[in-house]
Amino acid sequence: MSFTIIKTATIPDPAYLERLISESTDITASLESIQITDGTDLLSLTFAGAGPLTTTENVALDAILTSYVVPDPLYQSDSSDLYVRSMGGRMYCYTDKRWVTPNDDLYTDTYYQWVENCGTQENPLIEWEHQGTFLKAGDIVRDFIIVGRMNHVTVTDVEMVLVKSTPNPITRWETGIDNDAEMINEVIYRDFFKNNSSGIPLTGASNDKMRRKIDIDHHVEFDSELRLYLRPLGTMTATRYFYANIRFSFLTS
Repeated sequence: MSFTIIKTATIPDPAYLERLISESTDITASLESIQITDGTDLLSLTFAGAGPLTTTENVALDAILTSYVVPDPLYQSDSSDLYVRSMGGRMYCYTDKRWVTPNDDLYTDTYYQWVENCGTQENPLIEWEHQGTFLKAGDIVRDFIIVGRMNHVTVTDVEMVLVKSTPNPITRWETGIDNDAEMINEVIYRDFFKNNSSGIPLTGASNDKMRRKIDIDHHVEFDSELRLYLRPLGTMTATRYFYANIRFSFLTS
């Protein structure tokens, strides 16, 4: 036994929508299929059971559908505005080469000391408390520029990981986030400050001021946060520092 409901929404990726619905804690009905009527925005969603959806389930489903925004492919048109976000500070380069983030869980990136400990493993420990730059559904992360220098040549490079963190399910923006399992973390950029895979190396000494520009052009599907994680390379016998000024540019409508 099953029942079908009709909704109106522009959904480019039905498989991802199916995943969001199945992961929603507010929708207990089991989704069986999604059908999109060609040339329209009509969705036919079939659920197992006698139906219908409860009021709570309908509200949760509508929240998922309305937050799924398709970015305008002509994002460089006059309909989008350029938004720039800058931050600067001092990254602590510890001898254990731990990851740190400027997105402090208490002070956000307005705090000049980048000391938030994100572990010494191969990948940074990304926690729900980290406070990144808010991204609105439909935004485009265009690029970021980082200008910096180390205070000692024993720090030979800095690895950079840029992450988009999205509540899972998206309705957690309303119901609350309080643990790491309630976030989906997508790495949208990972590389090095000096010896970058772009083929454009920075050839100065590591304690020289240098600039790296990175093109991203990442489309944001759901309201999310942008977070940056950094770790030093080299052989440090004491805590060193990476002094950095970072500028992100976004297109928003």
